[in-house]
Amino acid sequence: MPRGVSIDEALKTVPGVRIDDQMDAERVHMSIRGQGILTEEGVRGIKLLLDGLPLNDPSGVAPDLYDIDWSAVNRIEVLRGPSGALYGGGGSGGVVNITTDNGEPGPIHGGVATTFGTYNFNKTTAKMGGTRQHANYEVSFSDGKGDGYRVHSAFTSRNAYEKVHWNPTSDVHLTQIIGWTDYFDQNAEGMKWSPVPGLAPGEPTVVTDPRGGNPASVPSDEYYKTSRFFTGVTGQIGINPAP
Repeated sequence: MPRGVSIDEALKTVPGVRIDDQMDAERVHMSIRGQGILTEEGVRGIKLLLDGLPLNDPSGVAPDLYDIDWSAVNRIEVLRGPSGALYGGGGSGGVVNITTDNGEPGPIHGGVATTFGTYNFNKTTAKMGGTRQHANYEVSFSDGKGDGYRVHSAFTSRNAYEKVHWNPTSDVHLTQIIGWTDYFDQNAEGMKWSPVPGLAPGEPTVVTDPRGGNPASVPSDEYYKTSRFFTGVTGQIGINPAP
């Protein structure tokens, strides 16, 4: 099956990497060789790159990974430990370098794919790309939604991403990127726990309803909402070719 819904699908079999994805990517925990394991949520001490653009904020934290449409990812490279220093600061634990699809040969190609799942989950992805003279381009858009397993955990996710490679000469390789994210996720908070019947107060407790929402979250309509636009240019320009 294509690994196109969340990051744990793509990285859970990589040696030295521990990752879990809770509540529809709302709380992603990642560690490489133990670095970042104590982070409450998000990614800390690991540098995340999307087609060369850093996703970490100035403090080194990547609070979420909503900007990445995993169905449009071509490959993921993981550098563990000190080898991440090759990519600069913020990667003491390692580097996760994410590369999206390039356009196919020919002027224009495209396709549409839809995935369905339980609890009214569905995700539709549309992609278009191609190659023309010195430029290669890829444009993708995805729309996903679902009710979630627990009460008050519905979500919607929309991503748009555009990437253009431009190689006018053998010494110039530039990549221009534009991305847009709109993510909404209801927050069910922690599960409700109740004492085991017959035990004294303070003894172990159990979850009475694994799908239930926290009594405080539903009346307050707690949710997370992220809207972001980003752009950037990466590349290489040769100045003095080696003999």
